[in-house]
Amino acid sequence: MHGLIVTEATPQTLEERLEEVLQRITDAMGLEIYLFEVRPRQDGLLKLVIDRPGGSEPGKGIMVGELAQVTREFEAVLETTAMVPFEYRIECSSPGVERELTLDRHFAGAVGSRIRATLRAPDASGRGVFEGLLLAWDGATVTIEDASGPQTVDREAIRRAKVLFQFVNPKPTGPAPKPSSGKAKRPTGKPKR
Repeated sequence: MHGLIVTEATPQTLEERLEEVLQRITDAMGLEIYLFEVRPRQDGLLKLVIDRPGGSEPGKGIMVGELAQVTREFEAVLETTAMVPFEYRIECSSPGVERELTLDRHFAGAVGSRIRATLRAPDASGRGVFEGLLLAWDGATVTIEDASGPQTVDREAIRRAKVLFQFVNPKPTGPAPKPSSGKAKRPTGKPKR
């Protein structure tokens, strides 16, 4: 036992054990857990939000079939092991394009994106919402550049934050369509029988 340090294992919570199972499933599929929540007292919800690495980029998101497969595999483990000691239901989804920023790693991954942050209470200037480019995240504060310049907000003051999807209208090519007069065209010739 040279150099072997024996420590007592810390007992895992139910949420940690379930997340470990989910992690094995998503790792095997090349996916990642964006968010995992267990709500035993509210509605028995097991909320799985699954993504793929780089999934926030256009065309790189997770597919519906992959979400269904994660759900089937997770449910199969739960049914055979009886890990969950309460009535539950599984909700599996993707983070979507306007993804919620709830964990520190979500803020870190959203640097460079447009976000909206709603505060728990208005700040000293009376502002309750900040919307703009997320310039920086340092673990305690976020810096958002809006029309009035960079604004630094304490992470703990933020009640809700999400990435804002930016719609891009492609420039039309070719000649512009002629405006319609709004009148219906009269048929020409004899009606067909």
